[in-house]
Amino acid sequence: MKTIIFKLFVLFTIPILSQSIKPKVMIVPADPWMNNNDFVTEEDEDGATQTTFEYGQAFSKDAILNAVVNKVGGIFADRGFNLTSMAQEIKSINAKLERNKLAGRVISVLDELALAVAPDIYLYLDYNLTGQDAFGQNQVDRFEITAVDAYSNEIIASVGPESGPKSSGSEADLVAERVLARVNELESDMMSVFNGYVQNGRKVKVEIQVGETAIDYECWDMYGVEIGGEMLVDYLQNWADDKSIGAANLSPSSSGETVVIEMSIPLKSAKGKPLKAFSYALDLLRDSGMRQLYKMKPDEQGLGYCILNITDCK
Repeated sequence: MKTIIFKLFVLFTIPILSQSIKPKVMIVPADPWMNNNDFVTEEDEDGATQTTFEYGQAFSKDAILNAVVNKVGGIFADRGFNLTSMAQEIKSINAKLERNKLAGRVISVLDELALAVAPDIYLYLDYNLTGQDAFGQNQVDRFEITAVDAYSNEIIASVGPESGPKSSGSEADLVAERVLARVNELESDMMSVFNGYVQNGRKVKVEIQVGETAIDYECWDMYGVEIGGEMLVDYLQNWADDKSIGAANLSPSSSGETVVIEMSIPLKSAKGKPLKAFSYALDLLRDSGMRQLYKMKPDEQGLGYCILNITDCK
């Protein structure tokens, strides 16, 4: 019955959503800009270099970046996009980022921001200002915007790179001119992909990770354990297919200790609440068949990715 209601919800709400919704966007300084302006730190962790982009420092120390992002953000806000300010949101999650460090929890600033404000799309902005020309005009010789889906991290649209100097009175106006010249193209490509999400769902992953105890006590066996008369592998596949818009993909590892479930989900619930991978990990955690066999704990890694840990047998 729940599956029928879900399918009817998708059927009747998709036409309404596709006519009225525009994505929430957040403008992010692109990696080349962060590197070129030295807002990056590197740490050695067990022989591997861990690179961290210091977005908070960039916004607090670079007044031109703030002016450029505000100017470009205004262009997208004027076109009906729901704009969220990265500079302001970073301030609001600073305490949480510090707790993550103390707890040893590895999650990027962008993923933590995404969990806090749930943007649909990151707009990575790259530009390079080269100072003033002989006439006192500021110059830019590099410009690019890349739109990335905040759930799957897939590139969905891009304009640029453009090279060659252009001049203007202020740095913000200079970059804004480049945006205005290409924004129609960028918006068209973004909305084409986003409307596809409205019609067909957006991609998310729920990864089941099984602890040693469950393996040792043999309560987790994809082909040996049954729930409701179904092999565990079939039970999980049917659960995912019922929840997904279109067929879901189930990928168990050779050892059976991890299972990746890829599915397409609606943008919002029947109550208008944004949906994410965590929503479906919770749904699986609440599933009566799974609850009777396993102790489980979710670990949210991003909007489009959540781990469900099978910690023990019951």
